[in-house]
Amino acid sequence: MGARFLKEQAVSERRACILTDLSRSTFQYELKVKDDAELAARLKELAARHPRYGYRRMWALLRRGAMPINAKRVHRLWKKLGLHVPRHRKKKRCKSNGTVPCKAEHPNHVWTYDFIHDACANGRKLSSDNHSSRRRQL
Repeated sequence: MGARFLKEQAVSERRACILTDLSRSTFQYELKVKDDAELAARLKELAARHPRYGYRRMWALLRRGAMPINAKRVHRLWKKLGLHVPRHRKKKRCKSNGTVPCKAEHPNHVWTYDFIHDACANGRKLSSDNHSSRRRQL
């Protein structure tokens, strides 16, 4: 910015860059703006065709289609276009109505019951066991 001001004041480019401690290549650099319209259209088309694919897989498809492109550019456009992969929904678990699904008929028959807390007849609390590992009965 200071070098441009000095250049407008009839100071040579070389002298202005020396005074502002700026390299001449940095002073002469012009930003190349890339048009992403074609890429955005192609990305939207692929996202509509493959809704479960993320930006990395889209990047691979674009590269396979003879479109040399950087993955970071695809990610930037992916976010800009608001594209996303739908999240997995949790499966709804069956609600039990409080009944025991399978009663144990003999020792080592059913091993899936867990208890969180219980109390003895005298009111003392028992320790909890909330994992379903198989234990040996003594």
